[in-house]
Amino acid sequence: MELQRDKFDTATVSPKKDYLKFSLRNVTPGTKHNTEVKLTGLKAGSYDVVVNGEVVDRINTFKNETTFAVKVGKKETYEVELIKKTSYPNKAPEVKVEKVSEVTLPESFQLVGKVTDDGLPNNSLEATWKLDKGPVGATVEFSDKNELVTNVDVSKPGKYVFKLTVSDGDYSGSAAVLVNVLPVPPVPEVVAKYEFNANDGETVTDSSENGMDAVAQGGVDWQRGLFDNSIKLNGTNGFVKLPEGIVRGVEDITVATWIKASDTMQNQSIFDFGNDPDNNMFLSVRAGGNSLSYTINSDGDEQRINASAHIAVGQWKHVAVTLSGNTGILYVDGKEVGRNEKMTFNPADLGKTLSNYIGSSKYGDKFKGELDNFVICSRALNTEEIKELSALPLDALVSIDQVDITTSIEEAPKLPEAVTGRFGDGYEIKLPVTWDEVRPEQYAGEGSFVVEGTVEGTEIKSKANVTVVLDIKPFPELVSRLTFDNLNGTTIPDLSGKNHNGTIVGNLTPEMNGYKGGSLNFAGNGGNYVDMGKSEELIPSNITVSYWIKRTEQFTGENMLMWFKPEGNWAGNGLFITYNGDSSTVIVDGTSSFFVRENPNQFLPLNEWTHVIVTFNSDTNEAAIYKNGVKQALGFGGTPDKITANTQAKKVGVSGYGNGAQLHASLDDFRIYSGAMTEKQVRALYEAKDIVNVSPVKVTTKAGTAPELPLKVSVTYENGGEGTAFVKWDEMEPTKYAQPGEFTVKGRVDGTRLEVTATVTVE
Repeated sequence: MELQRDKFDTATVSPKKDYLKFSLRNVTPGTKHNTEVKLTGLKAGSYDVVVNGEVVDRINTFKNETTFAVKVGKKETYEVELIKKTSYPNKAPEVKVEKVSEVTLPESFQLVGKVTDDGLPNNSLEATWKLDKGPVGATVEFSDKNELVTNVDVSKPGKYVFKLTVSDGDYSGSAAVLVNVLPVPPVPEVVAKYEFNANDGETVTDSSENGMDAVAQGGVDWQRGLFDNSIKLNGTNGFVKLPEGIVRGVEDITVATWIKASDTMQNQSIFDFGNDPDNNMFLSVRAGGNSLSYTINSDGDEQRINASAHIAVGQWKHVAVTLSGNTGILYVDGKEVGRNEKMTFNPADLGKTLSNYIGSSKYGDKFKGELDNFVICSRALNTEEIKELSALPLDALVSIDQVDITTSIEEAPKLPEAVTGRFGDGYEIKLPVTWDEVRPEQYAGEGSFVVEGTVEGTEIKSKANVTVVLDIKPFPELVSRLTFDNLNGTTIPDLSGKNHNGTIVGNLTPEMNGYKGGSLNFAGNGGNYVDMGKSEELIPSNITVSYWIKRTEQFTGENMLMWFKPEGNWAGNGLFITYNGDSSTVIVDGTSSFFVRENPNQFLPLNEWTHVIVTFNSDTNEAAIYKNGVKQALGFGGTPDKITANTQAKKVGVSGYGNGAQLHASLDDFRIYSGAMTEKQVRALYEAKDIVNVSPVKVTTKAGTAPELPLKVSVTYENGGEGTAFVKWDEMEPTKYAQPGEFTVKGRVDGTRLEVTATVTVE
């Protein structure tokens, strides 16, 4: 015998094990409680439980272990007996079912049964639920029809009668319950609307009055936004958790919101509704190019709408996705930017979604920035309605800041896409602007002019003050140039004059069909590369790397273009350029990177020569990647801020890990410059219009009259063509042309490091 609590000193047991007597000592006098008594070995049968001479219970025992309870009050001792009695007749189980309040589809509900039984004949019961009556054609699913407590799903509204039957083997008892199931309520047109107008706290109020209040969690802040207040998420652990089942039963849908991204160096989730990564719908800003993407997954199958629209950092942008039937559309600032007419999945397919977020996702992607006026509608808004939603609230705008732009002669000014507007309370906002046409004659010579711009939604004009100057930018200094022509055994001559020759290591194949002249084919296994030596000059802090590349087969793994970092240390100082995964990536000091998020097999067409230029300026932290003279949209990992020179081995065509990641492509005209090229210089290099010769100038003037030196000089390009380039002449002392004679003037020519000489004859 064991007592759950309290104590006993001695007990009397009959030899036949069918009688028990003991004195129970109350260890907590004055406190009412129950003491459970556990017996092992009591003979099977029926027993009266007698406490202080009074029968208080009767128990049946059928197996080796038996338990019963003794009610203990204020007394210090209780005399307890078990006295065997003649077995009483088996009775049917007494069955009860708890009432169920009204249920609304598509919610499931719970049936709860309770049974009282005498344990006869063998202390075993079998329970069974069944539908007794229900609507015609209705289907019923029990989570377990043989458990007293079971969950139920039904297919139709109406009145249902469920019956629970419990049998002890000889007799049965039953009870029934009526459940009134109401139809699915109509989904409101506005499912939820979050205006984020709180000043503090965690509650995000649903202003649609549908009771879909949400909860702000983690790193969030409330501040002045586009419409009253907005919510700011920190990009690490801040997000908004929405109620479960927020899009349940929604087939056609619109989800729209205003966002102001703080940065887009990684994938960022605007919203994610679903249960797991295989069953969800989400809208995100992709790191590569900051473009928009909507995805819906159903049991692991994916359907997507991609947009090429750029999501600017630090500027309010209105984004929206609509689904109507099989057509899905993405909008940015009220304009369609992406469409997919084969969207067969819709939110209703996801069922009751349990994990619904604004600013977070099932994949860990967080949004960093502000959100305002987030709305979910149960229909696809049309273009005009989306445009109305995306209208900026500019009634309180009081001014637009002027901008100052400097451009070179004959170079169209680069006017900003957005200007700064100011409200009466001092709030600043970046506004998209449409500028008036700028005519070429306005920037044909030095001077200044004004361009007006229009901001939709206000009559306040934007102004750009443009200054035109003669801006001479020489090409960066050429550090090394390998054209792969005229190979001397395994030596590749450096045409820069810096003597940074390359050396072929392993098995690389010279070819005659390069982009121009010969080329070098990298298509072996690990260990085949070009060794460029260890000079620090090959890794300047401000750099341009230019090369022509022809992909000769499908890239299936990493293909390393160049490795200028320590061996076996990809996170060391220096840089490398690689084609890997879904991007073309440049990694500078440490693990900081910039990249084009495009699969290399698309970025580099098969068996076509492609010109690629990479530039980085450690002084300004500006990075760029160009393809065939066109600047590409970049994504960033970390914050690239410098390139540190090193004296490590510098290799082209393999990585620094066992000479692996072999490049499978042909290369031609590989160049390194000490300096970051401008876009204009990149275009010139791509078009082979890098200047190789400048024609001298001859000018005649009268004594005492300053000679008129030309604004442009004749040049010859590497491709053999001829053209002109701007020149900036040194200042001339008036004494030089005060009397007849001859003198020379030096000038710097735009787009080259060559000087030009003007011979001036004074008559």
